[in-house]
Amino acid sequence: MKKPNPLLEDLRSLLPAIAANASRAEKERMVPAENIALLKGIGLHRAFQPKAWGGMEISLPEFTDCIALLAGACASTAWAMSLLCTHNHQLAMFPARLQEEIWGVDPDHTASSSIAPFGRVEEVEGGCCSVAKWAGAAAATMPNGRLSVAVGPTPKAPRTTASPCCRAATTRSAMTGSPPA
Repeated sequence: MKKPNPLLEDLRSLLPAIAANASRAEKERMVPAENIALLKGIGLHRAFQPKAWGGMEISLPEFTDCIALLAGACASTAWAMSLLCTHNHQLAMFPARLQEEIWGVDPDHTASSSIAPFGRVEEVEGGCCSVAKWAGAAAATMPNGRLSVAVGPTPKAPRTTASPCCRAATTRSAMTGSPPA
């Protein structure tokens, strides 16, 4: 027997408001912040977040059902929110120390990414540092942080790094986590 999706009913109740903002999202070429706030209000951003940090750890089919339903109201919102959710999954792959620094302080933290490897990673005391000017990310105006792919000590060793958004636009962003292997 299939268990009920914990998010679908709450999501259905938001669809009229999100659909009402769809033309605005297209015109402004940016998802309205209120759409993201509505979705965060029902916890959709916690879909893949570890339960230890207040997340739901829902299954991929459950998540897909949510995003497909959301796309019927506003495809742009569905796309951007799916990125924020999947990046929380990526954050869950980082060491526990980074997860504590992020979700221990703000369980509602979200991140977006720039996956083009335009930077490099340098080892520093206590972790590593990403050095670059990062290209914009699709959902970068909404999250609290950024994930970036950077080249490690050798060009064949890309690394995903995490940095606060306030530092993401600078040339040097301090990182937490294991130094590159």
